[in-house]
Amino acid sequence: IYADAKGQPAAYSKNNQPLECKKWLPVSLKGIGENDYTMIMGFPGRTSRYLTASQVRLRTESINEPINLAGDAELRFMKALMDSDKDMALKYANDYMGLGNMVKNFGGMNASVRSTGLLNIKAEEEKRFRAFAAQSGKPEYVHIIDRMDSLVAAVKDTLHDYNLLRFTFGAQDFKNDRNTVATVDKAYDLGKMKLLSGYWTKYHKLALQPEFVQKDMGAYFDALYQNSLFADSAKLKNATAEALGNDILATHWATYRKALSAYQPAVERYEKKVAELNRIYVRGLCEMYDWTKSPDANSTLRMTYGHIKGYAPRDAVRFDWKTTLRGMFEKENPADPDYVVDEKLRQHYLTKNYGQYANVEGELPTCFLSNNDITGGNSGSAVLNARGELIGLAFDGNIESLSSDLRFNPTLQRCINADIRYILFVIDTYGGSKYLIDEMEIRK
Repeated sequence: IYADAKGQPAAYSKNNQPLECKKWLPVSLKGIGENDYTMIMGFPGRTSRYLTASQVRLRTESINEPINLAGDAELRFMKALMDSDKDMALKYANDYMGLGNMVKNFGGMNASVRSTGLLNIKAEEEKRFRAFAAQSGKPEYVHIIDRMDSLVAAVKDTLHDYNLLRFTFGAQDFKNDRNTVATVDKAYDLGKMKLLSGYWTKYHKLALQPEFVQKDMGAYFDALYQNSLFADSAKLKNATAEALGNDILATHWATYRKALSAYQPAVERYEKKVAELNRIYVRGLCEMYDWTKSPDANSTLRMTYGHIKGYAPRDAVRFDWKTTLRGMFEKENPADPDYVVDEKLRQHYLTKNYGQYANVEGELPTCFLSNNDITGGNSGSAVLNARGELIGLAFDGNIESLSSDLRFNPTLQRCINADIRYILFVIDTYGGSKYLIDEMEIRK
């Protein structure tokens, strides 16, 4: 990082010099223990912890559920093809991982809402708020929950179908775009669309739907993929602009966009009106809690504090607060790309070549859990001990915490942190980049 002579940001110049920081985080090799204090500093995304019960239900039933329904079907379709063909497995591995993460997140959130009884918790909070509103002397609080419930009731089916449409017919990759068409596996995409169209037919709630929907969607998509000029590179090369504009695929996508836009006014009206009511409700909740309830994350810098802790998510199940490299090899599975361990790392493990980064038992720490409050966007955030020393990097949350964007649960929510000793081992001993270690302030 280069700056001008005064250490300020500057355009390129031969006179620029390496930036000298006035303060940086020292790194601790002293080790950590259960119940040690932890702080995490970073930029979380957004949380929605002031929602009413009906808004939580809207999130789970009209957003998460239709997306998860179609996404899960697409994942099963992809997995069957990937298991039967190694080339397909390689080609779609990234797409499968990305879609799988989203489905896991949305499905996990819904499951967590159910298992934690969040709707009942919200209902109890609303009961308290109604009593508070009646005593507050502020008329704007009295019927605010009922007004929000009415908005939700009016939009729930529209929002459901809007999201279902996006993740069924909108999941098609064969579009009237020369660059997109050139890279699409049309046989794969055709099979996917025949499958997903059935989910739209079965699960949409309103009469409103795309004009191209018909009883035999399989035959419709067969004709689309066979007869479009975009399906034949030779015809596409010589086609006129008028022919392309009137092509069956161009008509199909114009009809899809028209259908999608038909839902948007109602969704936008809801979002505008509910934002106005949310301001009133959130202010009232803050007053009810005497301003002790933390604000929602809004993509700005946050500091969260907690302690290193394991957890017990259900009867007879407990997760320890730490893991070591040994656990990585215990989970190794050469048949699963997610659990293949690098051969070079294996040699370090077998010879216990961990350098100065081993713990007192001679093992290499890899991860630890803490009850810090994080969300999407916190990946890579610095984890500090009570002395302000770097002890790890946050990188994920446990599956039981997937409803944490709606409500923080200190009993179940855990932040999964990469132990700084493992990170330094990878940089130094494994990666051979000791010159980076030399630039750090490391405290033993």
